[in-house]
Amino acid sequence: MKESPDHSGRVSIGLLVCIALICLLPVLLFAGGPAYPSWWTDWGVIQSGSAIASGTNDYAAVNQGQVKNIAVAAVNELNAHFAGGAGQTLNNLAGSWGTIQNGTFVETVGTNTNDYAPVNIGQLKALAQPFYDQLILQHFATQYPWASATNAPNDYAMANIGQVKNLFSFDVAASTTSTGLPDWWQSYYFGSGTSAWLSGTALAPNGDGLTMLQNYQQGINPVDYYNGQRVDLSVVSGNNQVGALTGMLPYPMVVAVTDLHGNLLVNAPVTFSTSIDGILQASDTISGTTVGSFAQHITVTTDSSGYARAYIYFVAPRAGTYSITASTFTTGPSSAFTFRESVSDTPPSSPPPPVITPPPNHDPGAGQQSNITSVVNLDGSLDISWTNTTIGTSNIVIKLKKGDGTWITGTSVPPDTTSVHIPPQ
Repeated sequence: MKESPDHSGRVSIGLLVCIALICLLPVLLFAGGPAYPSWWTDWGVIQSGSAIASGTNDYAAVNQGQVKNIAVAAVNELNAHFAGGAGQTLNNLAGSWGTIQNGTFVETVGTNTNDYAPVNIGQLKALAQPFYDQLILQHFATQYPWASATNAPNDYAMANIGQVKNLFSFDVAASTTSTGLPDWWQSYYFGSGTSAWLSGTALAPNGDGLTMLQNYQQGINPVDYYNGQRVDLSVVSGNNQVGALTGMLPYPMVVAVTDLHGNLLVNAPVTFSTSIDGILQASDTISGTTVGSFAQHITVTTDSSGYARAYIYFVAPRAGTYSITASTFTTGPSSAFTFRESVSDTPPSSPPPPVITPPPNHDPGAGQQSNITSVVNLDGSLDISWTNTTIGTSNIVIKLKKGDGTWITGTSVPPDTTSVHIPPQ
């Protein structure tokens, strides 16, 4: 009788070679059409257009080499599209494994791991967690994918290729509109309805003077001027005034906004609010004539000197002391100052503020000044700023017009000066 073939379980050398080649492939095989993020092909996770890009068994076990390959590619993708990149944790992790060179994963020499060893679900989750920490930090995701699972997976069960593909299918560069900005970023700040989305070339509504694309590239909140950073708001002048039951306070309420380094911020939004019987407005109404936009809440921006000012017109409240709060609203810590202003049946008379205009006999050699503004400080000093329309050769002489109509000389400054502080006269 013919001897039976050997069924002892030994595997032929040819089959072993075949298995080894499959394990060494630096790709995750993918079935079907291009229903995957483009970075899978950009970073060599799969080879588009080849036989390797089809025929995947998503239920096949995944090994450590395959998981490391897609993880390093994911780090490269986050580095390419997130302001600040993937972060130190992920970059350190990827760097300890290897790099992707010309679409091929090249392992770091001396890495002491078995790339053919299987990966269990617990290990896969531990690997994916720092990626989703970064995605959550950037507002791309809101939670870990497994956080909403009704049945907790067995962390000791073997992971398969389909699960890896699912965890790493995020696409931070996807854009379905012509704005040139990722859909997730537009949705987070402007809602899911595309009608409110802005073009990448449009100026961001936060008032920082940068385009939407620049805000995205630099990791700036396009609707928050302060970008979640704390600033300091301090009073400059206008606190503890006394006004009439009906009429304007003598002087504006003025605050300065600085960053944590003490730099004055220009075009920074400040909101003044009150609940009293008064009208807040942004216009200069020192004379008592109400002009401008009226509201019990008003937002103004700081000028070129870093100052924001608001005026209040009382509408017959009862005599007493009232509060008006100036605030810097931001997605981060806000800063505020509360003015305490009084109204009286017989308020003290207040002299008119100094008029800062070119006085009689203005020296033409001092050039021409425009946009002249002044702030009266609590100690009676003045902060004056202006724009030099033309710069002359003579010093600029600052003269102040007093309440009685006479002029006094405040100070003299070089011709290219644009601001000055004058002590109390």
